[in-house]
Amino acid sequence: MSEAVAQWREALRINPTYTEALFNMGLAYSEMGDLDQALAAYQQLLRIDSGMLQAHASLASLYEKRGDLSQALAEFRQAAQIATNQGNEAYREQMEREIARLSSPV
Repeated sequence: MSEAVAQWREALRINPTYTEALFNMGLAYSEMGDLDQALAAYQQLLRIDSGMLQAHASLASLYEKRGDLSQALAEFRQAAQIATNQGNEAYREQMEREIARLSSPV
């Protein structure tokens, strides 16, 4: 996994706006348990492309892992709004289910 991250870092050195590399780095760091690095990768990606649906959903899941449910809800809501704007009904429904799950009393 760290070899892949090194390759994505090199790709970003060449092209700092390569959002696919940032997204994949976020996923890899999250899987490795390095939530701070994953958070940084997703945030950098969203500064470049604030409309990337999957990045908002992944960031929401990351915030949930970190125990920051208010930020998780905000990101799921953002993803739902983007999905609505893009006409992606299936993704919007998925995000709405996540919002309902996190909003339900335990």
